[in-house]
Amino acid sequence: DKEFISSFSGEIDSNPSRAKQLFNQFAHLLSNHYMRRLPVSWYANEMAITPKYLTFICRQAIGKTPSALIDDVTLQEIKSRLLESDATIKEIAFAMNYGSASSFCKFFRQKMGISPLQFRQQNR
Repeated sequence: DKEFISSFSGEIDSNPSRAKQLFNQFAHLLSNHYMRRLPVSWYANEMAITPKYLTFICRQAIGKTPSALIDDVTLQEIKSRLLESDATIKEIAFAMNYGSASSFCKFFRQKMGISPLQFRQQNR
């Protein structure tokens, strides 16, 4: 969700130069490509830096790894779709580029502690 991503802006004012530019570039790329579920290495390559350096920048900016940020944004989108649409779990899984509903449900359960269906039932 773009609001979620933009909430990171300005988080690294203590180092406003290159690190802030790179973090903002990552946030922009993430807001445009999170639905594709791309690995950290893809983002780093697009930014012409190493995955290790991208991890350093994200940790410095907001104390999280790029993988954690990707998961956070993905999870926010999944929760939004579960609550705001009538799409089935399987339809949401495929819309979010999961290869199967079971891998989608496994990701969601690992992050939330409940299944997507339970989440939908408890929060609607």
